[in-house]
Amino acid sequence: MSGRSCYYSHNQLACDEPSLYKSSIHDGMDSSKTAVPRLDNYVKALSRVGMPVPVKIAGILNRGHGPPALAHVTIGGLWSSDPNFTVTSIAKYLRDCEDFDGDMRGDLVFEKELQHPLLKAFMNKDIFIKTVAAATTLLPQQASTSNNSNPADKPFNKLPPTFYMQLDNSGKDNKNWVLMAFFSELVARGVFKTVFMYFLIVGHTHEDVDAFFSKVNRALSFQHISNIPQLMAAVMEAEEKKALPRFITEVADYKAHALPYRKPINGISQPVAFKFYMQDNKPMYQYQKTYGGPWAPTCGDSLWKRTDPKSKTDFTVIPPPDREPVCSGMAKNHAAAEDIVSYLNVYLKHMKAIQEKTNPSNKCYESDQAIIDYWENIKSLIAAEEGWATNSGLPLQDGFWPRTNHGTGYKRPHDGVQHSAQVDEDLLAREAEEELVERNEIFVGNPSEMERERFVPLVDIEPGVMLLSILSQKWEKDLTPFESEYFFVDASACVHQWKSKSRSEKLKIPESIVRIAREMLDRIAQEET
Repeated sequence: MSGRSCYYSHNQLACDEPSLYKSSIHDGMDSSKTAVPRLDNYVKALSRVGMPVPVKIAGILNRGHGPPALAHVTIGGLWSSDPNFTVTSIAKYLRDCEDFDGDMRGDLVFEKELQHPLLKAFMNKDIFIKTVAAATTLLPQQASTSNNSNPADKPFNKLPPTFYMQLDNSGKDNKNWVLMAFFSELVARGVFKTVFMYFLIVGHTHEDVDAFFSKVNRALSFQHISNIPQLMAAVMEAEEKKALPRFITEVADYKAHALPYRKPINGISQPVAFKFYMQDNKPMYQYQKTYGGPWAPTCGDSLWKRTDPKSKTDFTVIPPPDREPVCSGMAKNHAAAEDIVSYLNVYLKHMKAIQEKTNPSNKCYESDQAIIDYWENIKSLIAAEEGWATNSGLPLQDGFWPRTNHGTGYKRPHDGVQHSAQVDEDLLAREAEEELVERNEIFVGNPSEMERERFVPLVDIEPGVMLLSILSQKWEKDLTPFESEYFFVDASACVHQWKSKSRSEKLKIPESIVRIAREMLDRIAQEET
């Protein structure tokens, strides 16, 4: 069975029996297509200066109870690019499925009081009303019928016991110990009985979520997107079934939350699927190297296993049930502040020139003024030299864990003995080293430009087997790889690296790659003889 067949079969299960199964796919959209402000026509002056505000959109397609699709929108550059955002997005998605009552307005109801000045400036209700013509009729009108002020007291829809999650095969964002620990802890807390995490192999794309992003891109291409709420409304309406829009205002530091408890693991890059479950009161995991293949290891393994240095016996240590991740540190200044301010200066000049030609009695004059005020405020906040207050280490306003509990999670020892977990210098150093290795591990999926430069497939050794080598940055000069290893991968990996965008152009492998491959094969042959 192929990876795509597995994915669609899981979707069908969730549609047929939503009380037993949930299936979803999570992926990120190209941020170059979602930056704001963006005009519906070409302006030469804007193409030559700075950059607009980068906006990241994570799309989630859901099968089972809950909204059919979700769009998590956040300002790029405010948080570090690491797995914490993916974990935060998935946790928020699960909570939204629990609380879903049919209302698709999401954060466009502007009920949440934002404290951070920049985020508050971006989510401006007044600009939304003045720039979205159908603001009062576009969105569903029904409001929540619950009067409970405490979200924990509100009734919720219990999540099913089995969860299938399809993710982009990127070691940097998804295929790493952080996501594995998160799914394992969901099982340990009883949120799910079983969680499956799947990835597609080389050269394969996620058809349905990519189609969703394509619709979003088309919807944005013919509009003047002047603000974040307008962008969220356009994304929501791009899909026929609508996508629930959420504005991410905080990112959980799950990495720091799980680090003191988890054990180091290796070889994460090769499997195509992971399974998380409870066995003998231990949260376990297994993996598949091929779709439909056997789950290994046979008896499973644990991410939370520790060995007592005195008795040499293993014991389980997982985060306490009352422990929640705290806020990850937000940047005090935007890394691209200078470029953004330069762009906004030209954009504001362009908008003021348009307004001067508009009759003050025209409604467009009022909306143009609202846009100018909106970006003047944001520009001053981004340009501020004193920086913004960071919420690092503070409790999450929205909470983190879903409320579902199937009663199948980890049962703590009755003797009251708790094994403490201390973060020592060696653990932190090892973690930093492992993260560096993970970033250099083989990427299986649709590579970005940076990832294409990082990995260099050399030559086929035999059918189904390729020799891949991670080379130094100066490999073209000294031709000396610092690490090489055999990996069983799909043959399309080699083709994908140098495949031209033009369908008519033939595949061209760089001569330098062929030369290095020959030299390495000669060296391997000499070592074997």
